[in-house]
Order: sequence, then C-alpha cells, then structure tokens
Amino acid sequence: WRDPETGEAKDFCGRTHAIKAKERGLVGRSHALEDAVEHVWPTVSPDSEETGSVAMMMRVHPKYEKVKQQFLEAWRHPEKPKPTIMRIYQVRNTPSVYRHYTEHVSTLERAHSFTRKGLTAGNEVRRFHGTTLRPDCRFAVDVRAGPCGGADCPVCAICCGRFNVSRAGTGRLATAAGGRLRYGRGAYFSSVSSKSDDYAAPAAGGGAAAG
Repeated sequence: WRDPETGEAKDFCGRTHAIKAKERGLVGRSHALEDAVEHVWPTVSPDSEETGSVAMMMRVHPKYEKVKQQFLEAWRHPEKPKPTIMRIYQVRNTPSVYRHYTEHVSTLERAHSFTRKGLTAGNEVRRFHGTTLRPDCRFAVDVRAGPCGGADCPVCAICCGRFNVSRAGTGRLATAAGGRLRYGRGAYFSSVSSKSDDYAAPAAGGGAAAG
C-alpha cells in the first residue's frame, strides 16, 4: 500500500491495517530479517538505544520446522515431559551486536579455516539458552504482547540488546548455588534443549522461556 498523501510505500495492505498495527506497537515486515513472519515488534537496546526487531515466525518460514525439530530431538531427559512448542521468534540484532558477531566469525574463520573443512564459517552452530521472563512480562505468553524492554527482564534484555556476561551467576540455579558458575563467567548454551530448560523458570500464566 502507498500512502496517497505522502507517496510513501508501506508494509501494510491499507491505512486501517497500518493504523491498527501502530496502535499495537507493531511495524512492517521490512523491519524483520526475512519474510514469512508476522507480529513484528521494534526493539530498543537498553544499553545503547540502538534498534532492532523481534518477529514471530509463521509455520511456513523455512527455518521454523528446523528449529522445532532440533529442539524436540535434543530433549534428552526422559524424566522431563517434552514440551509443546507454541511459538518461535526471530531476533534482528542491533547493528553493533551484529557487527561484533561478523567480526568474531571472520576472526575465527581466518584462524581455523572451518569452511575448508566443510563446516560453517566460524563453526557457527545453533544452541539453546534457558532463561526467565520478568513476572509481569507477557511477551511470548500472550501472542499480542511484544518485548517489555525492561533491563531486568532476562528474555527481553537479550532479545532487545544482547547477552550480558555481567548477569552471569544471577539466574535461578546459580543463585541457588550461591552464585557459583561451573565453568566461570560467561554466557551458557547447550546442544541439549532439556538441559537449557533447567535454567528457564516457568513464566506467569505460561510455560518456561527457552531459546
């Protein structure tokens, strides 16, 4: 749709749709990384005020089934009921976070030549991280709710900004262990989704948050 007053091309099918999206805090799909997404929310990093976005993947998204299948197949604790995946979101990082990522990938690739070994550049692989929503945050629990943007909401702080190593040791299990970290300060990930789930406390009115 093109606004007849300004001539500006919009991501929405008409003015009414655009107005309703704005009222709900949504932006168009051009703000997302890829197509086949819906409910695109703009994000602002609590650290730098840089912007990004979070979008809910549609089931036809080419990565949706791959992420879902990997998560379910990596659930390896038989004593824990396998969860139902309700929604999968895609994060568009802020420019500085993405720049640091690409620079790090390039550094690793120059040092180890992973692609020559048939691996991805920088040996990038998908892993899981379990964390928690702030009690009053409804993001991902309510399909209409976007990230709360609170620096004290672990899920939204990651989605809107970055993983913050200074938060290491403040999670549910680490706090119970007196802040001790098994492998030292850092951001912890696992190839086993049911292990990452140990660190994800149930959200108010919904399931645990693991990504």
